[in-house]
Amino acid sequence: HHVRHITGPTENECVGVTGETSCQRVGEWFIPGIFSRMGMSRCRQCCKALGAPNGTGSPKNDPEMKAWME
Repeated sequence: HHVRHITGPTENECVGVTGETSCQRVGEWFIPGIFSRMGMSRCRQCCKALGAPNGTGSPKNDPEMKAWME
């Protein structure tokens, strides 16, 4: 998910935040582990809201997303 609005820290503020995503989900959000960042699908609703291409893994590792991010 893409957290578009951070509302505060979690109990352990070093690893997470509370906030709302671009697909309008509200909750606690944490940085995923390396295998999740490399292999999981990006949220289709967040991609649609941002006008970004759908895909797998971290946007910075996806050539299609690199062009979109520039």
